[in-house]
Amino acid sequence: HLHRARLYNILGRYPEADVDYREAVKLRPGVYEYESMRGRNLVDWGRSLAERGKESPQQLEDAYDLFRVAYAKNKKNSDPIFQMLAIELLKKNDENIRYYQSLLKSRFPQAVNRDVHTELASYLIDKGEIEDVWKMLASVIRRYPDYPRAYFSLSLYYRTIDNREAEEKALEDAITRENGRELEYPWDVRDRRLISDSYNNIGDIYARTAISGFFAE
Repeated sequence: HLHRARLYNILGRYPEADVDYREAVKLRPGVYEYESMRGRNLVDWGRSLAERGKESPQQLEDAYDLFRVAYAKNKKNSDPIFQMLAIELLKKNDENIRYYQSLLKSRFPQAVNRDVHTELASYLIDKGEIEDVWKMLASVIRRYPDYPRAYFSLSLYYRTIDNREAEEKALEDAITRENGRELEYPWDVRDRRLISDSYNNIGDIYARTAISGFFAE
C-alpha cells in the first residue's frame, strides 16, 4: 500500500493515494510516520484544489485535524506543529501562523523544517517583518546547504534590505542548486518556475542598478 500510495502522490492522483494511505495506517495503527504521510498527501490534494479555485478545501481541514490529534498524543514531536503551520500558511491565516511560529520557538527552538521554515520566511518578508528571517534561513541552509528554495527566499530578504550583491549571489545559488539537484524519481523534473523567477530577478537587479546609476548622474 505504502509504495503505491507514494507513487500516486507523485503523479498527483491524491484520492487514490489517500485510499492506500488509509489502508497503511490501518495495518500499522499509531505509527506517526504513516499518519504523517497520509496528512501530507491530504495537504497536497487540498493545495491542488485551491490552485484550481476551490475555496477552503475540506482536505486541508482533514489534514489539520489529523496533525492536531497526533500532537495531542505526543507533544514531544515537533513535526505535527510544522505541518499545522504549513496548512495555516496555505490558508494565509495570520493569527494561527503567529501562534504556531511562537509555539515552535518556545518548545522546539532547535527544530528545523526546511520547507516550512522557508515558506514562513517568505511569508514574513511579504509582510515586511524581517527581524527573524535571516536567522531562520541561515539555520535551514546550514542543515540543508543544497536546498534551492532557501536561497531564493534569502534573495528576497536581501532585496528588502537593498543588498543587491548578496541578492544576486543568493539567486545564482538557487539556480546552481536546482540545476545540480539529484532527481529523486523518474518523474522528477527541475523546478523551471524557480529557475525562471531567479533569472528574472537577476535581470531586475541589473535594471535597478542602471536606474540608480542614471539618477546618480
